[in-house]
This record gives sequence, C-alpha cells and structure tokens, in this order.
Amino acid sequence: MSDRYSIKDGRILNRTCEVNIVEHCNLRCRSCTHLSPVLPKHFVDPGALSADLTTLAGSYRVNVLKILGGEPLLHPDLPAVVLAARKSQVAEKLEIWTNGLLLPRMERRVWETVDSVRISLYPGRSLKQHQLDRCIDLAHQHNVPLRGMLLGQEATYRNGIKIDDAPDFRDRLLSYLKSPEPLPACRNCLGSSGKWFEHQQVGREEFRQAQGLATEDLIHPRLVGTARLALARAESLLPRTVVNTAEHVMRSSDPLVGLLRKLQAFNSSRFSG
Repeated sequence: MSDRYSIKDGRILNRTCEVNIVEHCNLRCRSCTHLSPVLPKHFVDPGALSADLTTLAGSYRVNVLKILGGEPLLHPDLPAVVLAARKSQVAEKLEIWTNGLLLPRMERRVWETVDSVRISLYPGRSLKQHQLDRCIDLAHQHNVPLRGMLLGQEATYRNGIKIDDAPDFRDRLLSYLKSPEPLPACRNCLGSSGKWFEHQQVGREEFRQAQGLATEDLIHPRLVGTARLALARAESLLPRTVVNTAEHVMRSSDPLVGLLRKLQAFNSSRFSG
C-alpha cells in the first residue's frame, strides 16, 4: 500500500473518501453492510461536518467525496450538507450514493452542487418510468452524470482517527492510512466470504436474527480453505499498481463481468443458503 498515497502541496492525496450523513434508510435490505435496518434515525449536523471536512482538507485531498447513508436523501438539510462538503475543498468532486427512490424530490440546489449521482438498484424497488424520466431530465439540465451501479495510542480513535488541527495531524493520518493492522471492526466482517442468497427486504427482528448465527454458518464453503488463503497471500505480495490495473480491466470488460456473474450464479445454485 506504500505506493497508494502521495503528498502534494503539503496534503495527502487519495482517490476517495466517504461521509455517512444519515444512519437509517427507507429500505430494509437483509445484507445491508451499514446495519441501517436496525439503526435509529441520526442526521449529521452540517456545521459540524463543515468544521471536520475543512480541518481535514488542510492535510488531505481526494478526487471524489462520496456522500452516503443509510439513505442520504433522507437528510432534512441535504443542500446544506453538500454545500458544506463543497466549500471545505477536501475533494475535487462530490458524488451522492442513493437507492434512487427519493431522487425525484431532491432539491435543485443539490443537483447544482454535486458532480454525479450513483444509484444502487435493488430488486423489487425502483422508480416508475415517469419518475425516472424526470430524474434523467434534471441530471441533464445540471450536467450531472447518473451512474448505476498499528498506531500509537495517542493516534488511534477506535475504528478511525480523530480529525484535529494539530501540526502533526497529516503525518499521523498518513501513518494510519498506511498501517497494515486491521481495524477492530474487521473482526466482525466476512469480507467476500459470506454465503450468497437472494436479495430480500426484511423486518428489524428478522435482520437481527440473521446476524446472530455462528460464523461457520455464514461463510460460503467455496470461498474458504487453503486455496483461498493461498490466493489472498499471493495478492498481498503484488504491488498495489498491479492490483489496481487488474481490477480496472475486470470492471471495464463487459464480457468478463458477464462471465463472473454467471460463475457467481452457478456457485450460488450449488451452495445456496
């Protein structure tokens, strides 16, 4: 990872940064990685966000700042949030990630401020055609692309690093980003080794029940074992530039993406549940 970050004009450069401006959502997806189906309503304060991002911008700069949730369009003062992000100058571009269901009512001030909108599509939950047409028109009017789909104790802050304006913040941030030590939260994540199942909308209690299963019952049998570990070790030895190039080729090749999806469906049918 040492070749991923560089410093220019006194600031660490990176590709992306994410801001979760709400924790709840208008969907209850069984596989939600943000735990939104069981989290209470919470909205980021635009003033506090402005202060944090402006301080961060003194040491850090990204190409794209992703505005996420939960469902970010549930925020009652979304225009103030995106304006605070823009004025902080922490990122060259702003992108909202949304399930799209509330997109027709997104204020024009937001369309005028963001650079792109990425819509995550979920089975059985989509806009009606006339709503989608209106969103496409608004996007065209504002030239906004619609896209589908170890540190010392003093430097750590649970699963992150606390933003401050101390003179050594940039160096502590760079050390944190380059650290090979996994976050404490990583102990609760299956990564890409979980079982596959059909997309579902579930209630709060059903969501909680699924999280209470033993780890052995959650891991996909095709994605663990000596072969999987060997591949992971091999990838860790490759320079980051090689891994990034390979990932880019895979994502930009429609035939390859189609093949991978077929393989995923085949594995899922053999080891369902």
